[in-house]
Amino acid sequence: MKITNGLVILFAGAALAACSNVPDPQTVIPDASSYSDTSLTPAADVLNAGDSIKIIAFGADDLPGDCKLAANGQLDLGRYGKVDASGLTPRRLEEIIAARLAEKGHPGVRVSVMRDAG
Repeated sequence: MKITNGLVILFAGAALAACSNVPDPQTVIPDASSYSDTSLTPAADVLNAGDSIKIIAFGADDLPGDCKLAANGQLDLGRYGKVDASGLTPRRLEEIIAARLAEKGHPGVRVSVMRDAG
């Protein structure tokens, strides 16, 4: 009986020791937006100055649909301002445009950015 109790205590101690590597819930996790969007992205997947794109925003009809990145890499969103789009993936640009729309009073708008095949 004493051996069984000793084994139980031994295994319980080992199990608790394994849990000691769990991060503290107060640990600060860095914001993903602080990382370069292109760090793991092939160069062909990022937008560059002069690229033509199509923007579809479900819930905000006043965005330009077909547009072209300016020579400085900026994208003009009309009354929503300009966005530095060069070097971003279309997916990241979608997130930035959606955030800009939310700032301007259009929260929850779904945005889709596609590279123009033409």
